[in-house]
Amino acid sequence: MRLTTKLIIAATLILQTYLSQASAINLLTNGSFESLDFNSNWTYRTIPDTDVAGWTWDSGSAMEFWNTPFLGVDAVDGSVIAELNAHGGYGNDGYSFYQEFATVAGQSYDYSFSYRARSDNDEQFHFGITQFLDNNTEIFDSFTYDDHVTGRWSLAQGSFIALGSTSQIGFWSDDAIGDTVGNLLDDVVVTTSVPEPGSLALLGLGLLALGISRRQMKTQ
Repeated sequence: MRLTTKLIIAATLILQTYLSQASAINLLTNGSFESLDFNSNWTYRTIPDTDVAGWTWDSGSAMEFWNTPFLGVDAVDGSVIAELNAHGGYGNDGYSFYQEFATVAGQSYDYSFSYRARSDNDEQFHFGITQFLDNNTEIFDSFTYDDHVTGRWSLAQGSFIALGSTSQIGFWSDDAIGDTVGNLLDDVVVTTSVPEPGSLALLGLGLLALGISRRQMKTQ
C-alpha cells in the first residue's frame, strides 16, 4: 500500500474519531427529565426543585412534570415531560426554570428543545441562553416562542458562542392574565458544535500535507 493511501486512511480515521467525540454528547443533566422516579399511579406531579437533577426552579412553588401518555400527549424522548406553568399571578415574569453547565470561552455550541402548547394555540413562553463571563458580567440572548400548537411538538434549534467557563439555559412563562395556563417542554439538548464539512476537509488536507512533508524530509 502506497504511503499516500495510508495517510489518507489515517486522516479519515482521525476525522471520524473527532466527529464521534464532538457530537451527540448532551452537556445538560437530565435534559429530558427522565431522572424522575414516577410511580405508575402518577400522571403528573409538582416537585420541589431540590428533587430535580440538573434543574433549578426560579419562580413559583415547584416544577411540574407529566408522566406520558397523558391528556393525549406523548413525550418526545422517554416518557416524562415538563410543564412550564403560567398561572398564579406572577405577571410577565411568570414561572421559570434553568440549568447552568460548563463551557469553554470562544467555543461554539448548538442547542435544541421540543415545545408544545398545552391548551391554547396563542400560548407563548420565553427562552434564554445566558453566556456568563468569568468576571461575572453577562450577555443575555432571549427569544419568545409563540408559534406552537396543541396538536403536535415543534422543534427549536440554534447556536451560541460561550463567553466564559459557565453558561446557562432557561425557560420562563409569559403569564399575562388570561393568555395561557402552561407550555410543554421536552428533550432539551446542548452539544459542542461540529465543524462544517469545509473545515473538516481543510483539516484532512492539512494532515495529508503534513505526512507528505515528513516523507519528503526523510528521503532527502
